[in-house]
Amino acid sequence: MEKSLLIVGRFQPFHLGHLHIIRKYHEQGFFVKIVVGSIKQSRRMRDPFSMEERDDMIRLALDEAEVEEYALYYLPDEADDQRWLRKLLRMVGSIDVVFSGNPWVTNLFRGTAVELHTYDEHKDRFGDISATAIRDEWLEKESSKGLPKAVFDYLRVIQTQERLKELKEKEGGSLTGDRAGS
Repeated sequence: MEKSLLIVGRFQPFHLGHLHIIRKYHEQGFFVKIVVGSIKQSRRMRDPFSMEERDDMIRLALDEAEVEEYALYYLPDEADDQRWLRKLLRMVGSIDVVFSGNPWVTNLFRGTAVELHTYDEHKDRFGDISATAIRDEWLEKESSKGLPKAVFDYLRVIQTQERLKELKEKEGGSLTGDRAGS
């Protein structure tokens, strides 16, 4: 029986850190279940990309990396954390391992029957990559740093830099502030 991995994130944008984890488990024979969270959030600085755009980024990057054994799921935010967890588990079916470096996600899965694999989000990042840092850099210039080539190309096509500048001007704030992963 094939083992399955669950990875949950906002993927704003999908980056090499996400891809590294997915490839690692895929190469170990895991079927990868990817949950795109905060699907109703978009067009704001913290969540500049729509659900459809994030879907495109993930599919393009996984196709480029020749990852074929995966499924994508989409989940809106919930005010009640336990309700959100129940919805997620009903949606994805059985899972063997959850991978996350996000404290909110790891806390939800502690005490469940699912094996939890984690890392320290502030110490063990793959190549010190974060979606927040990528968005911050794109405010200054288009950069491929931390991005799969397919995602970099896609971000250029959808005019990400212009979007981020407009959102920053509109909201007048920071791109940081992250509850449920990047």
